[in-house]
Amino acid sequence: MSERQLSAEEIERFERDGYLLVEDVLSPAELETFGAAVDSAVEGRVGDDDRSLEEKTLYEQSFIQCINLWEDSLDVRRLTFN
Repeated sequence: MSERQLSAEEIERFERDGYLLVEDVLSPAELETFGAAVDSAVEGRVGDDDRSLEEKTLYEQSFIQCINLWEDSLDVRRLTFN
């Protein structure tokens, strides 16, 4: 991961807007590695449920996100807390 320091202008923009887009923080190889880690962690959460969205109840459809994947995956934890 990049060790680049944010400029004073970037910090000011973040404090003003509440977010900051920083290009190229991860290399293409890191994106591939972490993308695969997240895919694997999500698969571990949803397990064998291969139903389409239309086959699920409205209640089930409202809970399709996976949060705190870092709790289950060391690889995701590396990205989350670096």
